[in-house]
Amino acid sequence: MFKGALTAILLATFAAATLDALAAVVFYGPVLGKSTVGQIFRGIASAAFGKSAFEGGKIMAVDGVIFHYLIAFCFSVFYFLIYPLAKIMKNHPVVAGMLYGIFVWAVMNLLVIPFSKIGSRPMHWLPAIEAVLILIFMVGIPISLIIHSHYQSHLEHDEVD
Repeated sequence: MFKGALTAILLATFAAATLDALAAVVFYGPVLGKSTVGQIFRGIASAAFGKSAFEGGKIMAVDGVIFHYLIAFCFSVFYFLIYPLAKIMKNHPVVAGMLYGIFVWAVMNLLVIPFSKIGSRPMHWLPAIEAVLILIFMVGIPISLIIHSHYQSHLEHDEVD
């Protein structure tokens, strides 16, 4: 079961982090200009390294990629661990994924970012709603469906035995 669990978590991590990164590039690309991908990932790295991350070049962008996937891994592991405890996750995985996307937004914007080197920043409703929608569809729902699929396949396997 451990191997299957790790596979599910890694698949959820890869899907969520990659979809979220693609959404950021497509959605924020026109705003940031030519160096979109590097800027996005240097922005993520700036949470740990501060404003100097934006002068860090490719190395800092790679650090941002690592942080981005690590954060997605943490959210995937957490969802995997709480899945057996919540009936909504088992019975309504899409709704659970939508709620989890909102949860991810709240954790990142109300806890992680304010306590990082980025610090607190004012909330503006339209960008917040856009970010929540991205996290619902690119992070919450994919994590939920992948983890749900893992648990369901193990339930079916256990019933056959």
